[in-house]
Amino acid sequence: MRIFSLLILTCNIFSTVPAMVDGVGIKPQKILDMTDSEVPKKASQTILIHIGKCAGGSVTDALKKADSNYLLDIVHLQKPLYRKNCQYIIVARNPINRMISAFNWQYHRNVETGNERERFPLEYEVLTKYQSLNALAEALYTNGEPNLSVHEELKIIHHCKHDIAYYLKEFLQVCPPEQILGVIMQENFKEDFLRIFGFECTKFEHDNKNSSRDKTLTELARQNLMLYLYEDYEALLHLYLIGKISKTAFIKAL
Repeated sequence: MRIFSLLILTCNIFSTVPAMVDGVGIKPQKILDMTDSEVPKKASQTILIHIGKCAGGSVTDALKKADSNYLLDIVHLQKPLYRKNCQYIIVARNPINRMISAFNWQYHRNVETGNERERFPLEYEVLTKYQSLNALAEALYTNGEPNLSVHEELKIIHHCKHDIAYYLKEFLQVCPPEQILGVIMQENFKEDFLRIFGFECTKFEHDNKNSSRDKTLTELARQNLMLYLYEDYEALLHLYLIGKISKTAFIKAL
Protein backbone atom coordinates (compact mmCIF):
# COMPACT_ATOMS: atom_id res chain seq x y z
CA MET A 1 0.00 0.00 0.00
CA ARG A 2 1.17 3.54 -0.74
CA ILE A 3 0.83 4.73 2.86
CA PHE A 4 3.22 2.07 4.10
CA SER A 5 5.74 3.07 1.42
CA LEU A 6 5.48 6.64 2.67
CA LEU A 7 6.01 5.57 6.28
CA ILE A 8 9.02 3.47 5.31
CA LEU A 9 10.46 6.46 3.44
CA THR A 10 9.91 8.64 6.50
CA CYS A 11 11.64 6.15 8.78
CA ASN A 12 14.57 5.97 6.37
CA ILE A 13 14.85 9.75 6.35
CA PHE A 14 14.96 9.90 10.14
CA SER A 15 17.56 7.13 10.32
CA THR A 16 19.87 8.51 7.62
CA VAL A 17 19.83 12.25 8.34
CA PRO A 18 22.67 12.71 10.85
CA ALA A 19 21.47 15.95 12.38
CA MET A 20 18.71 18.52 12.15
CA VAL A 21 19.57 22.20 11.98
CA ASP A 22 17.65 23.93 14.78
CA GLY A 23 15.06 21.16 14.44
CA VAL A 24 13.58 22.61 11.26
CA GLY A 25 14.60 20.33 8.43
CA ILE A 26 17.44 18.61 6.68
CA LYS A 27 19.09 21.74 5.30
CA PRO A 28 20.88 24.56 7.16
CA GLN A 29 18.19 27.09 6.35
CA LYS A 30 15.91 29.30 8.41
CA ILE A 31 12.15 29.17 8.34
CA LEU A 32 12.04 32.86 9.15
CA ASP A 33 14.37 35.23 10.91
CA MET A 34 12.45 38.38 11.77
CA THR A 35 15.67 40.43 11.72
CA ASP A 36 16.52 39.30 8.19
CA SER A 37 13.13 38.89 6.53
CA GLU A 38 10.30 40.63 8.33
CA VAL A 39 6.85 39.34 7.43
CA PRO A 40 5.39 41.81 4.92
CA LYS A 41 2.29 43.70 5.99
CA LYS A 42 0.84 44.29 2.55
CA ALA A 43 -2.07 42.03 1.72
CA SER A 44 -0.74 41.54 -1.80
CA GLN A 45 2.52 40.08 -0.46
CA THR A 46 1.60 37.66 2.34
CA ILE A 47 -0.97 34.90 1.95
CA LEU A 48 -2.21 32.60 4.68
CA ILE A 49 -3.27 29.19 3.37
CA HIS A 50 -5.93 28.40 5.94
CA ILE A 51 -6.62 24.67 5.77
CA GLY A 52 -9.88 24.06 7.63
CA LYS A 53 -9.81 22.77 11.22
CA CYS A 54 -6.11 23.54 11.68
CA ALA A 55 -6.38 26.61 13.97
CA GLY A 56 -6.25 29.18 11.19
CA GLY A 57 -8.80 31.24 13.08
CA SER A 58 -6.46 31.43 16.05
CA VAL A 59 -3.73 32.79 13.76
CA THR A 60 -5.88 35.60 12.35
CA ASP A 61 -7.33 36.45 15.78
CA ALA A 62 -3.85 36.76 17.29
CA LEU A 63 -2.65 38.99 14.44
CA LYS A 64 -5.68 41.28 14.75
CA LYS A 65 -5.18 41.55 18.49
CA ALA A 66 -1.49 42.37 18.13
CA ASP A 67 -1.90 44.82 15.24
CA SER A 68 -5.32 45.97 14.09
CA ASN A 69 -3.73 47.25 10.86
CA TYR A 70 -2.11 43.94 9.98
CA LEU A 71 -3.15 42.92 6.48
CA LEU A 72 -3.09 39.31 5.33
CA ASP A 73 -4.73 37.66 2.37
CA ILE A 74 -6.45 34.43 3.38
CA VAL A 75 -7.11 31.44 1.14
CA HIS A 76 -9.83 29.22 2.61
CA LEU A 77 -12.11 26.61 1.03
CA GLN A 78 -10.44 27.13 -2.35
CA LYS A 79 -7.18 26.09 -3.95
CA PRO A 80 -4.35 28.62 -3.51
CA LEU A 81 -2.98 30.14 -6.68
CA TYR A 82 0.78 30.54 -6.87
CA ARG A 83 1.97 34.13 -7.37
CA LYS A 84 5.66 34.80 -7.79
CA ASN A 85 5.52 38.11 -5.91
CA CYS A 86 3.96 36.61 -2.77
CA GLN A 87 5.08 34.82 0.36
CA TYR A 88 3.02 32.10 1.99
CA ILE A 89 2.25 30.87 5.48
CA ILE A 90 0.49 27.52 5.84
CA VAL A 91 -1.53 26.16 8.76
CA ALA A 92 -1.74 22.38 8.89
CA ARG A 93 -2.27 19.46 11.22
CA ASN A 94 -2.15 15.71 11.72
CA PRO A 95 -4.42 14.58 8.83
CA ILE A 96 -6.46 12.07 10.82
CA ASN A 97 -7.00 14.46 13.74
CA ARG A 98 -8.05 17.12 11.26
CA MET A 99 -10.58 14.74 9.73
CA ILE A 100 -11.97 13.81 13.16
CA SER A 101 -12.36 17.48 13.99
CA ALA A 102 -14.06 18.24 10.66
CA PHE A 103 -16.56 15.39 11.01
CA ASN A 104 -17.41 16.17 14.63
CA TRP A 105 -17.70 19.91 14.01
CA GLN A 106 -20.12 19.41 11.15
CA TYR A 107 -22.07 16.82 13.13
CA HIS A 108 -22.46 19.40 15.88
CA ARG A 109 -23.53 22.18 13.51
CA ASN A 110 -25.73 20.13 11.19
CA VAL A 111 -27.22 17.36 13.33
CA GLU A 112 -27.07 18.52 16.96
CA THR A 113 -27.92 22.20 16.47
CA GLY A 114 -29.46 22.06 12.99
CA ASN A 115 -27.82 25.37 12.09
CA GLU A 116 -26.54 24.09 8.73
CA ARG A 117 -29.21 21.54 7.86
CA GLU A 118 -30.83 23.66 5.17
CA ARG A 119 -27.46 24.70 3.78
CA PHE A 120 -26.07 21.14 3.63
CA PRO A 121 -29.01 18.68 3.40
CA LEU A 122 -26.95 15.89 1.80
CA GLU A 123 -24.34 16.27 4.50
CA TYR A 124 -27.07 15.74 7.11
CA GLU A 125 -28.00 12.44 5.46
CA VAL A 126 -24.41 11.19 5.53
CA LEU A 127 -23.79 12.32 9.10
CA THR A 128 -26.93 10.66 10.43
CA LYS A 129 -26.27 7.51 8.39
CA TYR A 130 -22.85 6.87 9.97
CA GLN A 131 -23.13 8.82 13.26
CA SER A 132 -19.35 8.77 13.74
CA LEU A 133 -16.22 9.13 11.66
CA ASN A 134 -15.15 5.71 12.91
CA ALA A 135 -18.12 4.00 11.26
CA LEU A 136 -17.60 5.86 8.00
CA ALA A 137 -13.85 5.21 8.00
CA GLU A 138 -14.32 1.48 8.53
CA ALA A 139 -16.44 1.40 5.35
CA LEU A 140 -13.92 3.25 3.14
CA TYR A 141 -12.19 0.05 1.98
CA THR A 142 -12.97 -3.66 1.71
CA ASN A 143 -9.90 -5.89 1.62
CA GLY A 144 -7.84 -2.91 0.51
CA GLU A 145 -10.18 -2.00 -2.35
CA PRO A 146 -11.85 1.42 -2.19
CA ASN A 147 -15.59 1.65 -1.74
CA LEU A 148 -16.04 4.59 -4.08
CA SER A 149 -19.57 5.39 -2.95
CA VAL A 150 -18.33 5.81 0.63
CA HIS A 151 -15.46 7.98 -0.61
CA GLU A 152 -18.02 10.24 -2.28
CA GLU A 153 -20.10 10.37 0.90
CA LEU A 154 -17.09 11.50 2.91
CA LYS A 155 -16.44 14.29 0.40
CA ILE A 156 -19.96 15.61 0.98
CA ILE A 157 -19.02 16.60 4.54
CA HIS A 158 -17.83 20.21 4.80
CA HIS A 159 -14.05 20.46 5.38
CA CYS A 160 -13.61 16.72 4.76
CA LYS A 161 -13.54 17.32 1.02
CA HIS A 162 -11.13 20.23 1.48
CA ASP A 163 -8.31 18.19 2.97
CA ILE A 164 -4.61 19.09 3.13
CA ALA A 165 -3.89 17.71 -0.35
CA TYR A 166 -6.81 19.73 -1.77
CA TYR A 167 -4.96 22.92 -0.81
CA LEU A 168 -1.34 21.87 -1.25
CA LYS A 169 -0.89 19.13 -3.85
CA GLU A 170 -0.72 21.36 -6.94
CA PHE A 171 0.56 24.40 -5.03
CA LEU A 172 3.70 22.66 -3.74
CA GLN A 173 4.58 21.51 -7.24
CA VAL A 174 5.10 25.11 -8.38
CA CYS A 175 5.91 27.18 -5.28
CA PRO A 176 9.67 27.50 -4.51
CA PRO A 177 10.62 26.77 -0.87
CA GLU A 178 11.96 30.30 -0.34
CA GLN A 179 8.47 31.74 -0.85
CA ILE A 180 7.03 29.67 2.01
CA LEU A 181 7.72 31.62 5.20
CA GLY A 182 6.75 28.68 7.36
CA VAL A 183 4.13 26.17 8.45
CA ILE A 184 2.14 26.46 11.66
CA MET A 185 1.31 22.93 12.77
CA GLN A 186 -1.58 22.82 15.22
CA GLU A 187 0.31 20.26 17.33
CA ASN A 188 3.18 22.75 17.64
CA PHE A 189 1.11 25.92 17.39
CA LYS A 190 2.65 28.30 19.93
CA GLU A 191 6.25 27.49 19.00
CA ASP A 192 5.60 27.79 15.25
CA PHE A 193 3.61 31.00 15.65
CA LEU A 194 6.40 32.60 17.70
CA ARG A 195 9.07 31.57 15.20
CA ILE A 196 7.21 32.96 12.21
CA PHE A 197 5.66 36.15 13.59
CA GLY A 198 8.14 37.01 16.35
CA PHE A 199 5.64 37.29 19.22
CA GLU A 200 3.60 34.87 21.31
CA CYS A 201 0.01 33.88 20.70
CA THR A 202 -1.51 33.86 24.17
CA LYS A 203 -4.89 32.39 23.23
CA PHE A 204 -5.22 29.18 21.28
CA GLU A 205 -8.51 27.28 20.95
CA HIS A 206 -8.15 23.55 20.38
CA ASP A 207 -11.36 21.81 19.29
CA ASN A 208 -13.12 22.93 22.46
CA LYS A 209 -16.47 23.53 20.75
CA ASN A 210 -17.03 19.88 19.85
CA SER A 211 -14.97 18.17 22.56
CA SER A 212 -17.91 16.02 23.70
CA ARG A 213 -17.99 14.06 20.44
CA ASP A 214 -16.27 10.69 20.34
CA LYS A 215 -12.80 10.89 18.79
CA THR A 216 -11.80 7.22 19.14
CA LEU A 217 -10.98 5.10 16.10
CA THR A 218 -10.57 1.37 15.69
CA GLU A 219 -7.36 0.11 14.15
CA LEU A 220 -9.27 -0.64 10.92
CA ALA A 221 -10.70 2.87 10.77
CA ARG A 222 -7.29 4.43 11.40
CA GLN A 223 -5.59 2.30 8.73
CA ASN A 224 -8.32 3.15 6.22
CA LEU A 225 -7.97 6.86 6.92
CA MET A 226 -4.19 6.70 6.55
CA LEU A 227 -4.67 5.10 3.14
CA TYR A 228 -7.39 7.57 2.14
CA LEU A 229 -5.30 10.55 3.30
CA TYR A 230 -2.05 9.37 1.71
CA GLU A 231 -1.63 12.59 -0.28
CA ASP A 232 -2.08 14.65 2.89
CA TYR A 233 0.87 12.86 4.47
CA GLU A 234 2.83 13.25 1.24
CA ALA A 235 2.33 17.04 1.33
CA LEU A 236 3.49 17.23 4.96
CA LEU A 237 6.53 15.11 4.16
CA HIS A 238 7.42 17.50 1.33
CA LEU A 239 7.19 20.48 3.70
CA TYR A 240 9.37 18.68 6.24
CA LEU A 241 12.01 17.87 3.63
CA ILE A 242 12.31 21.51 2.55
CA GLY A 243 12.71 22.63 6.15
CA LYS A 244 9.31 24.17 6.78
CA ILE A 245 8.13 21.71 9.45
CA SER A 246 10.32 20.74 12.40
CA LYS A 247 11.11 17.09 13.06
CA THR A 248 9.20 17.23 16.34
CA ALA A 249 6.07 18.65 14.72
CA PHE A 250 6.29 16.24 11.79
CA ILE A 251 6.46 13.22 14.08
CA LYS A 252 3.37 14.49 15.92
CA ALA A 253 1.57 14.66 12.56
CA LEU A 254 2.12 10.98 11.77
